[in-house]
This record gives sequence, structure tokens and C-alpha cells, in this order.
Amino acid sequence: MVNIKSFKWASDNLQKLSDSELIELASSAISDRTDLRVGSLIIENKKEKIAPKESFDLILKETEKRKIPLERIAQHFSDNAFRGNNFASNLVAPTNWKRYEIHISDAIVQLLKMEGIKLDKAEYDARILGIYSKGIRRIDLLLTKFQPKHIVACEFKDYHRTKISIDRVESFVHKIKDVCANRGVMVSCRGFQKSAINVAKANSIVLFVFSEHSYDEMLKMYPNRASQLKSDGCYWILKDYDDHEWVFEGKLTGKPIKK
Repeated sequence: MVNIKSFKWASDNLQKLSDSELIELASSAISDRTDLRVGSLIIENKKEKIAPKESFDLILKETEKRKIPLERIAQHFSDNAFRGNNFASNLVAPTNWKRYEIHISDAIVQLLKMEGIKLDKAEYDARILGIYSKGIRRIDLLLTKFQPKHIVACEFKDYHRTKISIDRVESFVHKIKDVCANRGVMVSCRGFQKSAINVAKANSIVLFVFSEHSYDEMLKMYPNRASQLKSDGCYWILKDYDDHEWVFEGKLTGKPIKK
């Protein structure tokens, strides 16, 4: 197997590879250089850019010379994604907690669109250097408006048995300051303890509870919406602590999150 980190990018070196090695290297280079866009949601590849920009031109020339169909490279990349071996796995074969984060991210972006709020960038799994900590801080969803500059940091907690405690909210308050965000949003699937709600309000953090539901569950909960529901649909519900509720038709990663 070719190690992309140590590979010396040159035509002569590519010529020495077998067809299978060339396909493996091409798939790795695609994963290393590519970001994903799903609607307004950006899922960026967080690896260092090991493959240089010219790597694609070199690979294309070599595959054309050998008459290797590009479909073989695409299939190899896809197979790795479904095995969880590259960053595209976030969409095609995510773990439950990744799926939970991606679905919430999409629901929030949809909510902002419904409210007429335009974003310049919605970045999933953002990494930012903290100004106080001097370390890399992970933000589940970073919403950015450039003019005037306004940043909202969103954090999601996949705790199915307990409500979010005050300690978690206080920790998020410090993270917001560290990444210079203007506001914060926290989302839980079980809710928040009373003291956590109080601290969030004092720091202008918006709290939501997120849940996923099947068609049958939605029929029981909202029988008056039967005509609006699809029998093969998956639905997301966002609720805030001011008794507002938003329902979205889930479309991204298919399988419902196990409760």
C-alpha cells in the first residue's frame, strides 16, 4: 500500500506503481484535497493538505496513459467512505453521534433560512485556534456572516439519558469567548437542567431540544398533520424554551438515530 504522506509526487514515481497502487493513491489524494457541500452546509476535510494541487494532473495523465477508467477510482473512494476510512464517511456512513450532529446542523441552517437570515458560511466540525487557550477548539457548527462580521458557535450534546448540566453550559461559555463568537447555541436530545438554563440565558445562549421521529411516531404526535406527512419520511423536531417548535423533513443520512 502506498503511503500518501511519504510519496514523492512526480511522473516517474507514478509510473512505478501498479494499477491498484495508483488507484489507491488517487483515492487518497481526492480525500486529502476535497471538501463536501450539502446545501448550505460545508463539511471540510480536516487533514493537512498532503497531496499538492498538481497531484490531480499527474494522476489523470497516468490513468489516461494506462486507460484506467475514472469510475474505478470513484468506486474505490466510495468503498472507503462506506467503510469509514475517509472524511466522506461523515455523510455516507456516519456513526450515530456524527449523524446526530449533521442532522442538527442541517435543521439549524434550514431554520435560519425560514427566518430570512442569510449566512455566508455554515461550517460543520470547525477547528479554530483559541485566542486565550492557544489551542485548537472544535466547534460542531460555526455560522458566519462576513458583513457585518457576526459569528455563532453551536454545540451539540448527544446525551440520551441525562439532561445537560450547568458545568457543560459554563464550559461552552468559555469556548465561545475563546473563539471570539458573538453568540452561542446549544442543542440536546434530552433537555437541560434548570440551573443550566439559567446560566445559558444569562450569557445569551440559545437552547434547543432536538429529536428524530418516524412517520408512525409523527402520526401519533400530530394526527392533524397526516396529509402533510410521507409514509417513508424521517422527521426532525427542534424546540426552544419559549415554547416554539419547528418540524423538518430529514433527508441527509437516511437511518433514524437510535434513541
